[in-house]
Amino acid sequence: MERIAYGDFADILKRDSKWVQAGFQTPDGFWEYREPNALVLVQNGRLRVTAVPLTRAHDSVQILDNAKHMYFSRDRFEVPDDGEISVETGITALARRLAGVENS
Repeated sequence: MERIAYGDFADILKRDSKWVQAGFQTPDGFWEYREPNALVLVQNGRLRVTAVPLTRAHDSVQILDNAKHMYFSRDRFEVPDDGEISVETGITALARRLAGVENS
């Protein structure tokens, strides 16, 4: 079995990166999964995105509202006709309450 480690995020903010900011064409434009004031940090092969507070929301399309900041791979991975492909990822999310701010 061939294994490919694809998660090197070192060039994620460069125009020629193998990663692209995720988004979808919508009838009224383009929806980008990007928190405008997010802090994006790549360290030791890990991608960290901090956005406090979360501000992106879509009132009418649930799938556009769910993710707040996301990247897509520019590469495509073919599944062999007589085989399979598996993908593994690890995601951690932390919720922090700001002092003096109540959740509604």
